[in-house]
Amino acid sequence: MRRADRIVRTPHGAALFTDDLPLVWFLNQLLVDPATRATVDELVAETEAPLGAARLAHRWISVEDSLGSELADGFRALGWTAEEELVMVHHGELPGIDTRGVEEVTADELAPLWAKSWEDDPDAGSAEAVAQLVEARHPRRQGVQVRYFAARTEDGIAGWCELFSDGRVAQIENVLVLEQFRRRGLGKAVTAGALSLSRHAHDLTFLVADAHDWPKDLYRKLGFEPVGSTWAFTRRARTA
Repeated sequence: MRRADRIVRTPHGAALFTDDLPLVWFLNQLLVDPATRATVDELVAETEAPLGAARLAHRWISVEDSLGSELADGFRALGWTAEEELVMVHHGELPGIDTRGVEEVTADELAPLWAKSWEDDPDAGSAEAVAQLVEARHPRRQGVQVRYFAARTEDGIAGWCELFSDGRVAQIENVLVLEQFRRRGLGKAVTAGALSLSRHAHDLTFLVADAHDWPKDLYRKLGFEPVGSTWAFTRRARTA
């Protein structure tokens, strides 16, 4: 919400807009208020007016509590994509992982690699969408502190992650290893490196992980445990 250019209140939440980056879906979405009650039909109708007025082809609705699991099948029945992410909080001791090869880097160093990772992702869309996704990474630092940690090989930076902080709570985000360097433990190393710094400076450190993909199991081994779920309901374009 700090990143948004405009916020439009709706009956069950708020429509968030970043007007100069319309192809970055998650910056142009309906965010449902916690603990609200709404039906699938109500939320679909509620998102049409503000996102339609902005001439956005996609639809994105975020639900950050248990309401999401209640609505998931209904959205799927309408042809929407329903994606669940686990919110995982770190407990216990720091993992005993060698992080000596992890270093702090700058956004400018990572920007070409962000572009490459999205160019190789069929879901990213057009070249213009990739450019907007890269641009979207920079203004986040206006709303929260962001630090970047990376591991290098002989060919340069091979894996990285980000650490968001509001001073008390931190989130490890966007853990990624370039495909040709996977299975070397680099994702585990950069996550552990960011975690080590975060645990010494914050009251709580968390991350989010796809509920149906393998990285959540890696994060469990590092000491992260799920405490809840968030949901994203998306539709690629208007339907008749």
